Amino acid sequence: MAAAGRIRVLLVEPRRIYAATVARHLRAGGFAVEVAYSPGAALTGLRERDPDVVVVGVGTQGLGTAMLDRIRQETQVGVVALSDGDITPLLVSTGVVCVGDIEALNVRIRLALRRCGVGGEPRGGGH
Repeated sequence: MAAAGRIRVLLVEPRRIYAATVARHLRAGGFAVEVAYSPGAALTGLRERDPDVVVVGVGTQGLGTAMLDRIRQETQVGVVALSDGDITPLLVSTGVVCVGDIEALNVRIRLALRRCGVGGEPRGGGH
């Protein structure tokens, strides 16, 4: 259940270490995050959680563009595709993350929200 006023993000990433890392950074940025580790869980999350935006890992070991197409067929929410190049800087072994990388991800999410008419604000009442 997302706190009122927080943007709800459905993170779709089958690689648990990647998902955990991205989710941690999104939560630190003030987003309410649900994680789906499979295409089926992502589609269920779209229907049951009503996210404001979907972030999909599409890297070489990620879900690929077919998942992006399917999400766009199912819903009109904003979609952000993350390549392995986008995620790798967040996985720095020392635990030090470039603030610019996190800010760039936050900006991409807010742009996706604006494109789908949400304007950076959560849709409807929080879940």
